[in-house]
Amino acid sequence: MAIKCPDCGTYNLTSAEVCKKCGASLGPTLSETPKTTTSAPKLPFIKRIVPHRSQAKKG
Repeated sequence: MAIKCPDCGTYNLTSAEVCKKCGASLGPTLSETPKTTTSAPKLPFIKRIVPHRSQAKKG
């Protein structure tokens, strides 16, 4: 299998890091890089350190 250069369209070996014709990088593009996901939305700092009023009154 070959990798097509995004700049000039030349096909290169899959192991190539740069295009053999124009020298463009053949590494992963920004859209190909894996995106990290978080399991829960981030809370503002103050809400993480100060409990909600109803939680503080329990007990």
